[in-house]
Parts: sequence; C-alpha cells; structure tokens
Amino acid sequence: MSDPNEALRVVDTFWPPLESAELEDILEPWSLRNPRVLRQGGRPLTRTALFQCDQGEFFVKQRATATVSEATLTAQHAFMSELISAGFPTPELRHSQSGRTFEHREGFFTEVQHLAEGLDLYAGRHTWQPFLDPLHALSVGELARKLRSISEASAVALPSSPGVPGTSFQAARAPSIQEFLFSRKGLREFLSGRPKWKEELNGIESAMDQIRPWAMTVPDTWVHSDLQANNFLFEQDQAVSVIDFHLAGRAPALFDLAVALDRNCLLWLDILSGNDEAIDYAGIEGLISGYGRLSIEESLALEHLLAVCQVDFAASLLEYYWHVEKNPDRATWSWEVYLVGHTNWYLSEPGQRFSQTFRRILT
Repeated sequence: MSDPNEALRVVDTFWPPLESAELEDILEPWSLRNPRVLRQGGRPLTRTALFQCDQGEFFVKQRATATVSEATLTAQHAFMSELISAGFPTPELRHSQSGRTFEHREGFFTEVQHLAEGLDLYAGRHTWQPFLDPLHALSVGELARKLRSISEASAVALPSSPGVPGTSFQAARAPSIQEFLFSRKGLREFLSGRPKWKEELNGIESAMDQIRPWAMTVPDTWVHSDLQANNFLFEQDQAVSVIDFHLAGRAPALFDLAVALDRNCLLWLDILSGNDEAIDYAGIEGLISGYGRLSIEESLALEHLLAVCQVDFAASLLEYYWHVEKNPDRATWSWEVYLVGHTNWYLSEPGQRFSQTFRRILT
C-alpha cells in the first residue's frame, strides 16, 4: 500500500446520504417538522446528518439492522443515559412519541440526539491522523479517565447477541487466534480463499501470548471503543463533549486508552506505507498524562494491548465488508492492513524501537 490517500477509500461511505426530502418521514415518530439537512455525516458504517427543523437543531443517526441488534442498541442507550446522569458530557437522546430512544423502519434503526456542546474541530479528519494540538490529547486523556470512573460503576448489562461490526474483547481470551477467527461464519468464508492464512497469523498469535494471561484475569467494564479525536468536541483546547457511542461495548477498562493511542497517535496509513517515524509522540505523552496514573500491571499490559487492540474490531469489520457491503477488496484491506498489518509492525524492528520509547514515556 503506497498511497495513504488511496487507502482511505476504505472508509468512504457505503450507505446513501440522508437528504432533506426523506427526513420528514424518517423523523415522523419524533414529530419533528420541516427538517432540513445542514451537514451530512461521512462515517462509513452509519447514515448521519445535522439538521434544522421547527423545534431547533438536532442530529440524526441511522444504523442498518444488519450491523447491530436491537438488544445491543438498547444496552448502549441505557449506558449513555447512565453517563449523562453521572454528569458525563455526551448529548442526550431525544425520545420518540412512543417513549423510545430509537425506532425501527425499513432496515434501519434511527435515533435522534440533541446537539453536543463544543466545536467540531476534527470534522472531516480521519482515523490515524495526529492531534491538532498536544492540549487536545491531554484533555481527551482526562475525559477518557472520567469515562472509565463512571463506567466501572455501571449496572447496565450487555446482551450476547452479535452485532456486525461489534465491540468485544474475545480474541485475547480464545484458546488461539485461529479458533477465534474460524468460529465466525463470515471469516471462514473469507479465509477459505487465503490458503496461507494460518501462516499470516503467526505474529498475532505470538502477540496474543503476551497479553492473554492479563486478559484472562482482568474484569470487563463498559468502554467507548472509539476515542479518536473526531469523536470529541472542543472549546478553547478543552474537550467538552464525547459523541458516537455506536461501538460501545464491554472490555477491560484499559482498552479505551489503548484504542485512543492507536487511532490518534500511530499514523498507520503512513507507517504501513513505509514511514516508520509517523508517530505523534506529543499526542502519546498528552494522552498518558491526561489519563493519569496506571497500576504496574496496567503499564506492563498496555504495550502488549496496543499490539492487538485492533483484532476484534478488524474481524468484525471484515465480516461487515464481506457480508453486508459485499466488497472483497475492503474485506482484504481489513485483513492485510488492519488485522494482520498492525500487529506485525509492532513485532518488526521499527515497532520494537517504538515500544522502547513508549516504555520510557510510561515511566
């Protein structure tokens, strides 16, 4: 993969954009009149829009029923409600006339949110691009710690019904990465066309051996699972809102910090194109500083968690591209670049140099 911009096509939108003409029907359960799209979203897995109507400005999100179960969506919304009740800055969901926080219509779940506080400074910026300012990283780390503190007291259960893509932390707890992958129908179908797939997994299995003892003993809590900068809104370099909980699920609390480091500070599209120096160390230092003190066990685990934190989501994303979008090129990207490529880089000489620097930052 020589062109990072070409690789970004994997996050091009698949679902048609929300248009003003269809919003009246979509929003009928909320009795929101005369809606007009102000800005369409560009996320690959959802249809979203900021819109204005007679009652004010709101945000609408549609998720295909093929990508999430009703039970999972209900649990995610219950968790968000807990966060809001505890004072965490995320926008409230607007209830429909039936009293629900989402409605099911024509293959989509629809939800409506009040506007989040703050400025969307990262609008249009993709994953794996650096923070605009080290102060942003510091503030994101602080909110990540606050989220953890509230989540650890959450009483909301997450049903086991699968979503595609879904958030989970199963790969590190499986007997082997091969068993984890081969237990999923979509992955079995994809892997049947890759005769050397087991050999490709040697690096991941080695990395899993490092994290598995910790993963088998640490408890799970609710995590956001996508704490990248474009899911935060800011005021004067301070993160004041967190949005987009559509990947929220249960995993070790440290998982959110690992994902935040991975998606904001390691510039993977450049790294995997040969630029091994494409790392935002100022962002790493800011996130770690904002997040605060880690236990000895967490400090030891974080380095190894970084090397495999993408595996579960990459597997789900591969299944989504294979089954829902029916796009074998994107599925192959999910395997070669995302699922396998990340971990193999950590095991390479440049990755080991990064790990040494990362250990010094943690201490």
